Amino acid sequence: MESIVGVDSLLNINIGYLDPEKAHSLSKRKAKARVLRVSEVDMGQNFVAACFEIED
Repeated sequence: MESIVGVDSLLNINIGYLDPEKAHSLSKRKAKARVLRVSEVDMGQNFVAACFEIED
């Protein structure tokens, strides 16, 4: 991830899934995840560990 985020931040994530059995079939889901840990892995790149939030 190139954006800077802090621990305990809430991320809005868009997840896309391409069904290999159906041509041009793309499913999209939205989710929220809480940042647990951030580690720099390369110049300008960060590894982010997050936990999905349960939506009410």
